[in-house]
Parts: sequence; C-alpha cells; structure tokens
Amino acid sequence: MGNQFWAQFLRYCAERSNRGSIRLIDGIEAAWVNSALIINNATYLRTPAESDEELRARLSAACADAAPYGLPWALFLHSGCVSGCNVEGLVGEFGLAHYLEVEVMTGDVAGLNPPTRPAPSVSFRRVDSRA
Repeated sequence: MGNQFWAQFLRYCAERSNRGSIRLIDGIEAAWVNSALIINNATYLRTPAESDEELRARLSAACADAAPYGLPWALFLHSGCVSGCNVEGLVGEFGLAHYLEVEVMTGDVAGLNPPTRPAPSVSFRRVDSRA
C-alpha cells in the first residue's frame, strides 16, 4: 500500500461512522463513510500494481464496487503503487480523471507536550436533507 498514514486515516473515519464500511476486493480497499462528501468515500490499492493489466483489473473492481452506492467517491492512487503503469490512459477507460494531488506530511511529535486541559465535549447531528 502506498501511503499508510492516509489509508489509516480513511479507515479510521469509516470505522467510526455509523454508516461506514470497509470492503476488501481484488487488491483494493474501499473505506467509505457513505456520505455525499467525495473524500469520505475512498478506494485505494492495497499493494502495488505490477502491470497495466493488473491496474486495469483493480480499476474495474473499484468501479464495480462503487456503482451500487450511487455516491461520489475518490480513488487514491499513490505514485509508489502505480509506477510503470499507464495511469492516465487506464483511468480514462473507466471514465475517471485525475483531480488533485494528496500529500500527507508526517512529523516528529516526540517533543510535543501533553495537553494542558481536556478536549472539549462535542456533539454531532447528522443532516439527511436540506429541509
């Protein structure tokens, strides 16, 4: 898997959503919150694709998995997982297009002090309609 930090974050969000789901299908992982926000419905490669044929099969599996949900979704292709593959050409075959680059920065947190006060209490309310 390309960027473990990003995958862990996406999985974390899906696990904590009362509508979330995590699906492992043919070399891909779909970690979805199942919301209308595209970045919350994420699919990514679990291991590098070794060839165009392998990437094509995974793209096909990702699209087939997403289709029944009718929600916007994002396919994250870390450059380390698709090196040597014709990514632009292959994603076009499935009606997908490059949208943006996601970079995950990590840092050394060893020097940070613990919080001086407890985190505030927060409540959430799901909005299901515009009404």
